[in-house]
Amino acid sequence: MVYTKEEFYDLWHAEYCPITFDDCADCAKAWGLCSNPRCHDIIEIRDMVIKAAEEIAPKHYNDVCDGWRVLSDDGKRTVLKDEFATREEASDWARKNVKAYSWLIEGYRYSCVINFKERDFNAADNL
Repeated sequence: MVYTKEEFYDLWHAEYCPITFDDCADCAKAWGLCSNPRCHDIIEIRDMVIKAAEEIAPKHYNDVCDGWRVLSDDGKRTVLKDEFATREEASDWARKNVKAYSWLIEGYRYSCVINFKERDFNAADNL
């Protein structure tokens, strides 16, 4: 199935991601990233599509959110810090200040949570 970059980003970061490798190949072709994605390594195609979606999606989210917050990823979802202007600011703060292995970043508007979350992993920075 072909998704917009915003839809792909939302679904990729959903708790239960429904995106398949076929979806990644379809998006790569539709977005003009690769003319014949099924002739390439699917992991490379997947990564290419994720990168393309993440380039546009943060701008989209910053436009629809009034604020961002960092939450614990321990099941309790405790707010660690609130009132960031952008997703990037929240992510930067968490990378410098949160000692946990992972955390959640959540956008909100008028105190209502927007239905998406970003999970960040400290270990990914060290790869």
